[in-house]
Amino acid sequence: MNKRNAVETADLSNCVLIDTKELQKVTSCGRDAAIKLGTAACARVQLGKRVLWNVAKIRAYLDQISG
Repeated sequence: MNKRNAVETADLSNCVLIDTKELQKVTSCGRDAAIKLGTAACARVQLGKRVLWNVAKIRAYLDQISG
């Protein structure tokens, strides 16, 4: 399974961390908007050169601003 298919078929409700492409897919946002959203939610996790996003923080932030 290549990375593109993994994003499409992943059950994101069980994921703790997702990459930027997955964040874009989940939020239906472009790259810049997804990064701004993740940064505003304080959900950025840096592992070496890799940047991942904390799904729980993203959801909590979205619930807070949409409330």
